[in-house]
Amino acid sequence: MERRVLVAIFLSFLVLYLYQALVVKPLPKPAGAAGTATGTNVPAPGERAAEDRGAQSASTNRTADSRKASPDAATVIGETNEHDIRLETRDVIAVFTNRGARLKSWRLKHYLDQFKQPQELVATEVSDSQPLPFSLRAPEETVTTTLNSALYAVKGAPPGDAPQSTPTQLIFEYTNSESLHAVKQFNIDPTSYIITFRATVTVNDRPLSPVIEWGPAVGDSGESSRYVKKSEGLLSRDGKVQRLAPKDIAKQSTYEGPIEYAGVDDNYFM
Repeated sequence: MERRVLVAIFLSFLVLYLYQALVVKPLPKPAGAAGTATGTNVPAPGERAAEDRGAQSASTNRTADSRKASPDAATVIGETNEHDIRLETRDVIAVFTNRGARLKSWRLKHYLDQFKQPQELVATEVSDSQPLPFSLRAPEETVTTTLNSALYAVKGAPPGDAPQSTPTQLIFEYTNSESLHAVKQFNIDPTSYIITFRATVTVNDRPLSPVIEWGPAVGDSGESSRYVKKSEGLLSRDGKVQRLAPKDIAKQSTYEGPIEYAGVDDNYFM
């Protein structure tokens, strides 16, 4: 009796095994499993939509960045014609241009060149290849181009050519349709050689800190004599003045630490 029961159980298991192996077809593997086997991650519909929105947002941001300071932006505050602003004091004859709000000429009335004319300290002969004094350089090239090529509106220009006996404040302002706003302010002392300069630049109300470029600096390049002092750099640190020849600056162009003042020492100017 027990042997018959064991044989019946064995035959039952055998029938079930043969049925599974020969009759029942295996279920197909899901697509996700195949993707996992090949190492390819297939995002879910929600994830794919989020990625598409992120890519679209990034593209929009790049487009907005490229439009921050387009040279073709419309002028909101500025002028349509380029012109010069002449300013004379007791010691200096200065000429500014409203293109970029920069200095074109700085002549010393009490020091004459070989032609018996006021000594020019701006290297005008290289103005096409070098930036004029008080040019600005921003991190973005398009902003730099706009700042130095735009035609600024001018306030405070002297009404005539007579020497000024009171302090003069020149204010240059420019705004365009891409939310670039720049104000350059010059305060000129009537009884000295001092200019006080301040620049404020914003893009989309975000303040920038542009570099003030001096170009080739001041110098009487027309003078050539063994009696003429050659231009050199100088800086004052801890009450001591250090003079730098061109070869010294070529070796080391950056100086750090507390610096009282720095500039270019020329035959007539420091």
